[in-house]
Amino acid sequence: MSDVKLASLAGAVFILYAATPQARSGAQPANPNVARQATVTAHSENVVRRKYFARCAADGLIPVEGRGFADYGLVQGVWSIGSAEGANRAGWLKFTWKKPVRIREVVFFQKTVWSLDDCWRDYEVSLGGSATPVTRGTLLKRSGPQSILLDKPHEASELTLTFTSSYGGMPGASEVLIFPRKAMTGDILLAMGGWKLARDPYLYLHLRFFGLPEPTAERITALIAEMKKRHGDRFNAARSETRLAALTNDDPADDADPLWGYRMSPLEQLRFQILLFDGEAGNAVIPAFPGAEGFGMYATGGRGGRVIEVTNLNGSGPGSFRAAVEATGSRTVVFRVAGTIRHEDRFVITNPDLTIAGQTAPGDGICIQGHEVSVYADNVIIRFLRVRPGDVLGRPIGDAISGRFIQDVILDHCSMSWSMDEVCTWYALGNVTVQWCLMSESLDRSLHPKGGHGAGHAMGGFNLSSHHNLIAHNSFRNPRFGGCGNLKESLVDFRNNVVYNFVTPGYGGEGGTYNFVHNYYKRGPSSRSRHFLTPYRHKVIGYGTWHLTGNLMVGDEAMTRDNWRGVDRRVPRSDQPFPIAHVTTHSAEEAYRLVLDHVGAIYPKRGAVDARVIND
Repeated sequence: MSDVKLASLAGAVFILYAATPQARSGAQPANPNVARQATVTAHSENVVRRKYFARCAADGLIPVEGRGFADYGLVQGVWSIGSAEGANRAGWLKFTWKKPVRIREVVFFQKTVWSLDDCWRDYEVSLGGSATPVTRGTLLKRSGPQSILLDKPHEASELTLTFTSSYGGMPGASEVLIFPRKAMTGDILLAMGGWKLARDPYLYLHLRFFGLPEPTAERITALIAEMKKRHGDRFNAARSETRLAALTNDDPADDADPLWGYRMSPLEQLRFQILLFDGEAGNAVIPAFPGAEGFGMYATGGRGGRVIEVTNLNGSGPGSFRAAVEATGSRTVVFRVAGTIRHEDRFVITNPDLTIAGQTAPGDGICIQGHEVSVYADNVIIRFLRVRPGDVLGRPIGDAISGRFIQDVILDHCSMSWSMDEVCTWYALGNVTVQWCLMSESLDRSLHPKGGHGAGHAMGGFNLSSHHNLIAHNSFRNPRFGGCGNLKESLVDFRNNVVYNFVTPGYGGEGGTYNFVHNYYKRGPSSRSRHFLTPYRHKVIGYGTWHLTGNLMVGDEAMTRDNWRGVDRRVPRSDQPFPIAHVTTHSAEEAYRLVLDHVGAIYPKRGAVDARVIND
């Protein structure tokens, strides 16, 4: 998709994310979300009921823009004012900047509630610590984004959003954005039926258009077709058609159902905006790179942005890997040096739109040692990177590579080992792929506070693909399924992986849906278990639902013929696979050969550690 084509969409962008045309070209957005530059504090006199799995409001943890986990159980970063028991006590959010910023509009993502009357809606906005609000009003009865427009642009270093009265309990924000100029024109919400609607396919489109032309019937039909292709049987097309007909206007009265809403990621928004408003341009969406597959295949990373060179092996400072990943804007990180980057603090990726191209390193490539790489940003591509923390620092650390509360991420051909927790962890996320990666030799007798903790691969979320990976020489979590708030909306696809020398097999999978397809398990000298899986049961929603087929356990023909012999508990089964994004699927035997030939950071060359693990 060309930059020229993207620029023509500027008038159709619903909310200006980092995925806007300006950001993709590497320039600063003309209307940036200044909330991301603020320190956020929160207050509530109420107690959040624990059954909602929410943190207390005093944590002040407002998710950064674009994470999109509005309301399907991933509420660890959701600010909740309170509960029904304290419905008339005020709560507030305060944004503080180091220097004054320009403020014109606040976009408040209302946390979905059980009943549309069941939320705080009366608000006041004050600036600079003043007791006199610059505006006050009442939010509409609906979930999702709502605009709070100030009377004019203001310069201030502090903004306080106070909710003064309630219409019932359990309100809150899943996201707050603040813009110098008016930004909001509409939104696309991919809604999910709540537990009351569990008998129906639980995904359907729920669109609203504010100040935009209503799309033609042909465009809406194209959008529904795209959703059918992407989500298969989980998508309720008939329900979508009904709601589309009712919601292409400003009237919120049709919002009659209790919903758990999942707001589309910026990349999904852009794709569907193209389908709705720009016709054939929707066909121009391309994968992250040749060979990208699974739910994260459409991440764009730093495409269209600047190129940042890593010119030394320092742990920080100009020319370092840390400086490159901590930079802002769309960027692609390339390496002009080879060797080991040793560091005492973890690398935390918090700024979106990033590609790390490890294959550009000369010589033997790049290895990260000493601490982990953590991804807390959307739209990230990491390729051909070695991360081997070890215990050289003499203190506990975590995983080798991990990510939480993110979406549109793909990890490709990376080699990870010698961590003190999981080698590779991806929890509470959406549209993520881990492919062709080698996860080996987590440290089982090291410095973890729990003692022996040689864990392999942990993963869970809404649309996660793990395929064509090698998981070897790890004690447990081979893999660990779950980590999406334990709700039924989670979907994990685990296929064509090779798992070797596991002490205990995969486990977990409370709630949710799971494909376990064409994997190759081979016991080794440390293996004690003779199973593929030990499913776990959540005390409220029970076991997850599993689709098993084509898996191979070396030396056990009966289990290979009947995969359910490899599951040591009776769990809900699905004869049909759960719908996934495209993954080229091989037989377990063919996957074994392909994975051993191509897995891990093989460019610029395969290292000695990976070669030893594969030879095992």
